[in-house]
Amino acid sequence: MKNAFLSAALLATATTAASADGFYWQHIDPDPRPFAFGAMFTSDTEFEGYGVSDVVEGFFESNFIPIEDFLFGELELGVWAHAYGFVDNPNMKAVPHALLDASFNAGYVLRFDNGWAWRLWARPGVYSDPSAPAFGCPAGLSFFFTATDELSFEIGGTVRPGWDVPVIPNVGLKFRPSDVFELELGCPRSHVTLFPDHIVSFFATAEWRNTTYMLDDDDEHMPDKLTMDDILATAGVTLRLFGAIDLTGEFGTFLEREISADVEKDKGVDLSKDSFVRVTVGGAF
Repeated sequence: MKNAFLSAALLATATTAASADGFYWQHIDPDPRPFAFGAMFTSDTEFEGYGVSDVVEGFFESNFIPIEDFLFGELELGVWAHAYGFVDNPNMKAVPHALLDASFNAGYVLRFDNGWAWRLWARPGVYSDPSAPAFGCPAGLSFFFTATDELSFEIGGTVRPGWDVPVIPNVGLKFRPSDVFELELGCPRSHVTLFPDHIVSFFATAEWRNTTYMLDDDDEHMPDKLTMDDILATAGVTLRLFGAIDLTGEFGTFLEREISADVEKDKGVDLSKDSFVRVTVGGAF
């Protein structure tokens, strides 16, 4: 990495979004919402072979203004927090009352005048039972290519040491041919929107989520790790108020859903494929 920064060729061709090359990266340039928070509720989730519990999820994110001209690139900073709450214990000793992933997000973006760019990022934080915080640091590298101002591609991956799936791909394309249609097709998330950035917009999403949490080693009933793994699909609508605040409502269903722990040879338990609702508020402070 240090050699790359010292390379004369790299410094000669690196450029920021404000430079004269005129490129627009669909994956990089759209302004992230300065903040968003919300909740998701799934009723009467069945833990196969065990019991039933309502599951509540809460989340918050905040993206700071990128710092341009940072080591010939851009520095991206933000925070993220997401939590599961199990309203009733489904008669499983390995399931705590709550699970938390909360991180400080830092990314470095370097662009080139031939349409290529890359982003290196890390998310150090807590990934555990909140009553026994444990540190983790997923990190990733993605390469982007801008074919036109309307179309860009991504290929890369995320490394997550000690997790159930230690490496996941970050691949896909993002296409916005007009101000009435946007398509993001890839893994781990795909998203299609009608009338993006309008007063009312409609969307559909498919997403794979996989997170491993460290649990309390001092509790003899708890395994060392627990993984939540699911694939979900949603449809929803966003209402933009005063040009700044987004109110979003979604209805979705789980296509696959499993909880697993490092006991009895990483025993996995299927969860019922229930429907859920999710509400999000986002926008400017």
